[in-house]
Amino acid sequence: MPDLRKRLGDRWPKIQTIQVPHHGAVRNFNPAIVEAGMQAVISFGTTNTYGHPSAYVIGQLHRLRANPVLVTEQLETGLYSHSYR
Repeated sequence: MPDLRKRLGDRWPKIQTIQVPHHGAVRNFNPAIVEAGMQAVISFGTTNTYGHPSAYVIGQLHRLRANPVLVTEQLETGLYSHSYR
């Protein structure tokens, strides 16, 4: 890690990624860990019957100015086009 930090220099503090737990379920999401500019990865199946990710969780990420990265079994997913940076 020290070598990576040295190589990235002033870019290191800008790299922030979190994995949103349990496919974006409300009960497993804690907005207190989210900071503006974070990449918030949410992995879920498009045919799930639980409604993941929760619209509330997505709304909270936007409110907190984080960037949701939605990843599904579909090859074209994995990038959300909006960014607050």
